[in-house]
Amino acid sequence: MRNAGKGYARLKGNIQLNEIAYKLECNAEAIEIIKSLEADAIVLEPTGYWYASFWVNCAKKLGVDIYWISHQQTKINRQHYFKTKNKDDYLDALTIALTYFDKSGLDDLGNPPILNNYDYDSIDLLRRTFHEREQLVKNKNSLINQLRQRLCCEFPEISQRDFDYIGVSGCNPTLGHIAGLRKNPHIKSTAGSGISEYSQLLAKDIIAAT
Repeated sequence: MRNAGKGYARLKGNIQLNEIAYKLECNAEAIEIIKSLEADAIVLEPTGYWYASFWVNCAKKLGVDIYWISHQQTKINRQHYFKTKNKDDYLDALTIALTYFDKSGLDDLGNPPILNNYDYDSIDLLRRTFHEREQLVKNKNSLINQLRQRLCCEFPEISQRDFDYIGVSGCNPTLGHIAGLRKNPHIKSTAGSGISEYSQLLAKDIIAAT
């Protein structure tokens, strides 16, 4: 964590922090720095999904081991090493590193207090799927709100219909009609201005996000 800033200029024993550590960003330069240091392991705390994923991929590219330190262990050791309960990115990074190398924290088998059987790949797949689905739902709801507003003018008779129901054809019957994908015999003429091309595109996007 080079150039960490005021308050982090020195580590225990008056060792200059910028002589022993780097502050790395999520980019190709960071990967090259780790490679040049010939690191044999990356130690992480299971937090910050996208941020952690970058370093996991980095470790896989370089063929180095990955170890995980729990949130609770980081919290306990931060207070032990630096006498503070306040969460701080710089101190947390140092704490995680020190936890791995601290001989006093080894178990009876000589292992550091890492998370055993932490199946990151399975957890990553689950979290990624959840986040992607959550984002799709947010986008879908935003598109539906836009479409309903437009339908108040274009086709008010169907503007408040249920757009969540999925019919036997695989898509919502009303949305399918608006998108021009299939005719819905229950939708008749309108007192509005008629479905615009833009609203058709919105309906198609909502169907795609379902």
